[in-house]
Amino acid sequence: MYLENDAVVIGGDFSTVNGTTRNRMARIGLGETSNNTAPTSVSLSSTSLIEKVPVGKVAGVFTTTDTDSSSFTYAFDTSCAGTLDNNKFTIDGNFLVTNQSFNYDTQTSANICVRSTDSTALFVTGAHTINIVRLTSGLNAGAADPMYAPNANNRVYGIDVFPSGKSLLF
Repeated sequence: MYLENDAVVIGGDFSTVNGTTRNRMARIGLGETSNNTAPTSVSLSSTSLIEKVPVGKVAGVFTTTDTDSSSFTYAFDTSCAGTLDNNKFTIDGNFLVTNQSFNYDTQTSANICVRSTDSTALFVTGAHTINIVRLTSGLNAGAADPMYAPNANNRVYGIDVFPSGKSLLF
């Protein structure tokens, strides 16, 4: 047995179906070698979230740095240190979406751990802290976004709307 051009070559006596023994060589290819490298970082577009934003609003957008891949899947991970608030969000594609409404008086930040996996199953994990911001100034939330109107005193700083129709309040 020896290695030749990305294949293992084995020689010896092999039996055929009818019991006849013959001396043969078998070459088993190992396939193409891949030079793919793992992603190096996963980022979140926003590190702040306005308090009292309702469930289902985009809190940020994930992007991944990878020299040889452009397709990624995102999922929560539990390998990061500290207390995690993963259950307070969901991931929809590359969007981080609120799974609850936050109140600055009871929680001033949320910590999540996210794994970004490329198309060859290589991954990177990243910890992110999202600061909860007290809702005190800016545009009237009800006027800016008809889906968000808990009461007339709540305000947001601004809104981005993505082509998918999802909006990001900041």
